[in-house]
Amino acid sequence: MIDIHSMRALFLTFGLTLATVAAAQFTPAIPIEQQPVRFHLDALVDPIDPAQTTIAMVDGRITVTIIPATSTTSAPVSALDVTLGSFPSGFYPLDVIERVISGDGEIDSTVFTITFDVLPRGTTPPQPIEDYSDLWWDPDEPGWGLQVTQHPGGNLFATLLVYAQDGSATWYVMMGGAWSDTVTYSGPFYKTHGPWFGMPIAAGFDIQQVGTATFAFTGYSTMAFTYSVDGVSKMRNLQRQPF
Repeated sequence: MIDIHSMRALFLTFGLTLATVAAAQFTPAIPIEQQPVRFHLDALVDPIDPAQTTIAMVDGRITVTIIPATSTTSAPVSALDVTLGSFPSGFYPLDVIERVISGDGEIDSTVFTITFDVLPRGTTPPQPIEDYSDLWWDPDEPGWGLQVTQHPGGNLFATLLVYAQDGSATWYVMMGGAWSDTVTYSGPFYKTHGPWFGMPIAAGFDIQQVGTATFAFTGYSTMAFTYSVDGVSKMRNLQRQPF
């Protein structure tokens, strides 16, 4: 949560609107122990040099140090977006420090302080350790794939992009699944049908459950994809598709 003093410091120091203050966010919003945590803050008044942003933790207190961009900064940014790391369960204060470097030396000033909680594992329902959002495929079978989108709360939405027996492009969607543990997600697959996209989609839209599937993530970039969809049952080993 952001206390009133932190909000005032954000507003006065950066000249941010209250809407922007509220946009300072952690991803996931409620992290679980050992789950990677990102911190994002939009619309800094003064651009910063992202290459010089540093993160440190001493006695459970996290410090993110930012340095204003100069005329020699190759790619200045106006938003802070950093991965803080993975942490045991507990309560963590986070300080954002602006470091100004001049001929007289370095001057540090605290921009603001914010806190976040990391919940212990074993929380019900289980939560994933990693963010598995990506395009997944079998490099030995190009032409079909699986798109996974993971929401901050841990829910997955997946689209299976394949071809029917007649060669027509076909896609199935998974929604409404659940984690049975931190690396295994199962749920129903649906087939959708609707009118030509130039017409109102609500007219004639149809959705039918045609099977189930399980994603068993064996690592950050690998999974065993087991499914029974539209009369086809298989297990395939997939990996993140590189770009």
